[in-house]
Amino acid sequence: MGYIHEVGGKDDLQGTWAKNDTTMGGTFEECCDEVFCADYNCTSDYDGDGIGTMYNRKKDSKAVRWQGSTDEECCEPRNCKDYTTQFPTKWTRKAAKDDEPQLGSTDAECYEPLLCKDFCGCKDAKKQLIKNAAATQGSSVEECCEAVPEEAAQ
Repeated sequence: MGYIHEVGGKDDLQGTWAKNDTTMGGTFEECCDEVFCADYNCTSDYDGDGIGTMYNRKKDSKAVRWQGSTDEECCEPRNCKDYTTQFPTKWTRKAAKDDEPQLGSTDAECYEPLLCKDFCGCKDAKKQLIKNAAATQGSSVEECCEAVPEEAAQ
């Protein structure tokens, strides 16, 4: 007499087998259906194309057909260390936490915003902070400063 494999039970190999309720047998191959990564959407892959901001799905080849149902089994991480912002005056890289790689490939995932309210260079340029400095990203005179009004300059 065979057994029916319990998905998620002690016999489950990393969640790589789907339950097959009607088949009797004594091996994973006889009792379970394979679960392939091609059917899994990685975290941050919102449109299902295999490309996310934090993970990309592993690609099958002629030699390998990836099995699994988790980010760890099916996805390649995208690390912030490999991403560079196009706006270095508006963002500063997030600090690493506990030597864990920071996952992401966008400004918001990998960087903290630099706000004009924290910029101190306006006085040196004989200018003043822009009115909306608390909500405006930037860290340069061009982004954060404006001319001092004539009546205030006197």
